[in-house]
Amino acid sequence: MITINTNPAYWCGVIPEPGVLGVEESGIIKATEPCKEFFDWFPYVRPSINQQGESCVGWSFAHWFTGMQIRYGDPEPFDDGWYLDGQAVWIRGREMFWGGDMKGGLYLPQGFRAAASLGIIPNDSRIMRVAPDWDSVGLVLRDTPILQGHAIHEGWFRANTVNGCIDHAPLASGSNGYHATLRVARLIQEADKRFFVLQNSWGAGWAFAGYGVMSESEDKEGLMQPGLYTARMGPGWITSQEWRKYLKKT
Repeated sequence: MITINTNPAYWCGVIPEPGVLGVEESGIIKATEPCKEFFDWFPYVRPSINQQGESCVGWSFAHWFTGMQIRYGDPEPFDDGWYLDGQAVWIRGREMFWGGDMKGGLYLPQGFRAAASLGIIPNDSRIMRVAPDWDSVGLVLRDTPILQGHAIHEGWFRANTVNGCIDHAPLASGSNGYHATLRVARLIQEADKRFFVLQNSWGAGWAFAGYGVMSESEDKEGLMQPGLYTARMGPGWITSQEWRKYLKKT
């Protein structure tokens, strides 16, 4: 079993502590100038039809990965209702980090390492932390969706089903647990109001068809305690066929 930092605050982006992962966490992506482009991943990520099963990290990773496969690679399997099974990532990660314990959850960097060990992503992949500001998030969204790990508050359980807005609520030191979702877009409503759009793993009945909207102000205040991640991969990963064995029929 690999020794890791088990402090949830580290994995949610609060405490920097490099060097504890097999797949390298190799820096922070931060924009050096304003990013005015608005790219969204709605046409590429799979709809929130299926709920997460045992692992929000496995589910989010599968949607992150297959979104890029559809945009950059080979969408053919998904046209026939096949999708990457995030449970495979969770099961492998559970074996690697928790000795097979059924109760062991995964943190996002562990999900990357599990996926690399399965051959879904190359072993030379580099985990990149994403700075949580508006421009850095926009910069990364041009190329990849963003995996986010965060604490959740009561507002998540009453998200608006018409516009997807997640109501603000006090965060009681993670009393509602920690969660992984997929950040897929930026949104501006009325010049001074900016939002991030995320895809959740709680099924199409949550918020607006499985998508939620979080205000930039709430993100800035640190109430969500986000840890934002993507990965950069070595040449050839898009054409790799290893991941196909983990496809599952809808």
